[in-house]
Amino acid sequence: MKIIKILLIAFLIIAIGYAIILYFTLKPKTRDVSQLSPYFEIIGKDLIVQREAKLVRNLPAFVYENPYLIQENDQPVYEGITEIYTIPVGTVIKIDKAQFIKNGVSGFTHSVVFGTLEIPGQGLKSFEYVWGNQAITLDAGKPLEFSFPMAIWQTTSDDATYEFK
Repeated sequence: MKIIKILLIAFLIIAIGYAIILYFTLKPKTRDVSQLSPYFEIIGKDLIVQREAKLVRNLPAFVYENPYLIQENDQPVYEGITEIYTIPVGTVIKIDKAQFIKNGVSGFTHSVVFGTLEIPGQGLKSFEYVWGNQAITLDAGKPLEFSFPMAIWQTTSDDATYEFK
């Protein structure tokens, strides 16, 4: 009987340890990149929307910090995502920070900016906006490379490729 208790306790400790290791391995990892270019050029500034967009309530599984996500009008609204507001041209948005969010399962890194916008009659809404395309590479030692398609506040595209270590 005593051996069974010891084995059960040992199994429980191993299972808990495995669960903790699995959690920290698969948990998304974030890195603040607000001070890096091209992000620092937009952080804390009032940016004027140049193309109509939409504010949607994102699916909980895909929310990083805020349930609201800005999407381009040509992006599809998937099942379960609710369109909240059409953001007209001329709306002022403010970007507060930028982060790289590395998915724990695939290892893919998303470039996300976080900010606020005011909706008439509804007040200030915090949002997420996925901005930047990662160049896929199989070389783990190579720095992350991103290109940045024209965002809703830009009038011209930035054709540069940025490397992040």
